[in-house]
Amino acid sequence: MLDYLKDKLRNIFTPIIAVMTEVNFTMAKFKGHWAIIITLITVSMAAFHLYYNSYGLMMAIQLRAAHLAFVFLLIFLIFPVRRGIAKTKPSIADMILAVSGVFVAMYMYFMYNNFAVTGRLPDPIDLTVAVIGILLLFEACRRAVGWPLVILSAVFLIYAKYGNLAPGGFKIVPFSTNRIIYQMYYTETGIFGIVLGVSATFIFMFILFGAFLGVNKSSEFFNDISLALAGHRSGGPGKVAILASGVMGTISGSAVANVATTGTITIPLMKRVGYKPHFGAAVESVASSGGSLMPPIMASSAFIMSEILGVPYLKVITAALIPALLYYLALWVMLDLEARKMGLKGLPKEQLPKLKQVIINRGHLAIPLAIVIYLLISGRTPLFAGFWGIVSTVAISSLRSDTRMSPDRIIVALRNGAVASMAPAIACATVGIIVGISSMTGVGTMMATNIINISGGNLMIALVMTMVASIVLGMGLPTAACYITAATVAAPALIRMDVLPIAAHLFVLYYAVLSNLTPPVALASFTAAGIANAPPNKVAMTGLKLGLAGFIVPMMFVYSPILLLQVDPLPIFDLALVIVTAVVGVICLGAAMEKYFLLNLNRFEQLLFLIVSLVMIKPGLMTDIIGATLLAVAILSQIIRKKKYSQQNAPVGG
Repeated sequence: MLDYLKDKLRNIFTPIIAVMTEVNFTMAKFKGHWAIIITLITVSMAAFHLYYNSYGLMMAIQLRAAHLAFVFLLIFLIFPVRRGIAKTKPSIADMILAVSGVFVAMYMYFMYNNFAVTGRLPDPIDLTVAVIGILLLFEACRRAVGWPLVILSAVFLIYAKYGNLAPGGFKIVPFSTNRIIYQMYYTETGIFGIVLGVSATFIFMFILFGAFLGVNKSSEFFNDISLALAGHRSGGPGKVAILASGVMGTISGSAVANVATTGTITIPLMKRVGYKPHFGAAVESVASSGGSLMPPIMASSAFIMSEILGVPYLKVITAALIPALLYYLALWVMLDLEARKMGLKGLPKEQLPKLKQVIINRGHLAIPLAIVIYLLISGRTPLFAGFWGIVSTVAISSLRSDTRMSPDRIIVALRNGAVASMAPAIACATVGIIVGISSMTGVGTMMATNIINISGGNLMIALVMTMVASIVLGMGLPTAACYITAATVAAPALIRMDVLPIAAHLFVLYYAVLSNLTPPVALASFTAAGIANAPPNKVAMTGLKLGLAGFIVPMMFVYSPILLLQVDPLPIFDLALVIVTAVVGVICLGAAMEKYFLLNLNRFEQLLFLIVSLVMIKPGLMTDIIGATLLAVAILSQIIRKKKYSQQNAPVGG
């Protein structure tokens, strides 16, 4: 009996010791005691957030401060000073920065009540701590996210101090240094504001949920389902990438993370059936980026948008559904046309998983995601849904031995989730500066006024200007952070031009997300290029072409808000007409970009397909008639040319 117990304990603790004594991430590869320390910190962080986002009680500002303390600690210990070189252990300087980060964050934790209750102004010690905190924030953001957000936030701080020197309509009465520091660090309209609160709650919980799905092999299940459904079709692996990335991408907070997970499976498969490496990488980057636009979770943007606009969550995901489907339809069409043009076949059916067998063996792994969707749609809070999604993942995984989450796998999931949350968390904390300065200076209102004045009240010009601003503001940022930044600075202009508020926010979300595909900071494309061993710039330019529908779909729903299903009562005939013209538009766009429909397009046909896709953006009987007429001409030309080609190449009878 004693030997049996020893064997049981050994079987349990041996794997736990193995995972705790080795940490293997892109940015860090620790072994031994440092791996144990990192594992203990990450597991503690995950457990802390699970408890205080479910049953525990803590003031919001203190939860944010504790969240930032964990973030500082882990970033300085894990992330290297220079990217591209995996850290094997923290340096003395890293440890000093980590401890300092914990101190400045927890200083806010303990001092906030003092400021809030007494209303006292900060003394020199308080200001010194705040300055150190802001500098540490910038360094942590530089390590985990990169320079662009650091520079942008610094520009906003400088603007608050020297805004009297700004040109034209951006000139403001400057604020004192002490006022800026106090506002940014000791109030809820700066670093410790609602943006960091979103990171500590919604974002962390759903990233953790995604980590549990990754460890229990749910991502493999969704890939297998996609392979079974589409792997045998023309260019099948590319379609698998679209399906799998759309499902996993809605949960993930990062297009880059989604590429790194699903791309390792889909990109080699695409290369195997004949897609060029740069094309396969581009497909994966576009599909993964689109996951942030796909309901029901939209990488937590759906919850944030619901709070900012003060509308029900269900209204947000309803509005986002048709545009997201159009985005993926355009990618599917271009992928299919590329496969037909190159004569690519799918994978042999005998090499693909059988749908029935996949469902029998691993169908239970889809239940946690179904539970989360049900809870969200039924009106439960995102935190409630996220918590029970994690719990149900562990419980339901136990239904089969090969998916059961043993203690060591739970530890890995907790650790992976905590580390994956670092970049979004520090980005949200840094974006708090942008939001805070915007609140102090009214820069969002000024931006809106300038866009309206420069555009002369022309909506199309204003849309293009807002699009450019959103792309620039979103470059290099995780989804939630880039959306909040764009919503703060760029969205007010469209709302003031009588664009439906939810349409304006979805508009800036689209372009902020598409910054992942837009050179020179096309992070999703560059990540996919590394997996495919393809030239990064070539992948980025191909991704830009494949994702072009994402740049047009927002224009469609601004001019046709019925696509967002926000009209009550909903005119079914008008909705059907708008959907049909939108579908025709994205198909024609795909044909124009791929230069192929029934056969290769000549320049005249390509121009016709492109014009049709653009004409279909603006609703109206006249534009629909013009589009339909030009489309008929283009298709007729293709039919005549194909028939002529067939006759010329027909075998001669004997």
